[in-house]
Amino acid sequence: MSNTQKQTTLFQFKGIGSHVLLASTFTKWKAYPMSLNPQNNTWSLQVDLLPGTYHYNFVIDGEWSSDDSKPKTETNKSTKGTKGSKGGKKDIVSSEP
Repeated sequence: MSNTQKQTTLFQFKGIGSHVLLASTFTKWKAYPMSLNPQNNTWSLQVDLLPGTYHYNFVIDGEWSSDDSKPKTETNKSTKGTKGSKGGKKDIVSSEP
């Protein structure tokens, strides 16, 4: 039996928006609100994740957006069964033990 522990992962979006959400494979593409730090205009959300690789996108004022600060992305080849960026890019995050 493995002793797999969750790792805290911080998601951040720095930019303009009045309502920023995070949607991911670990949320089954349900979007969750991020908190705004008005001092540096950064939206953030901490999530405890099991080790693995996950896809995610931000939803900024209702528009799906990739994370321009992260180099790992892949293009949706099909939107069937997934939301992602509606045929655009999905960002990838890995949680390591």
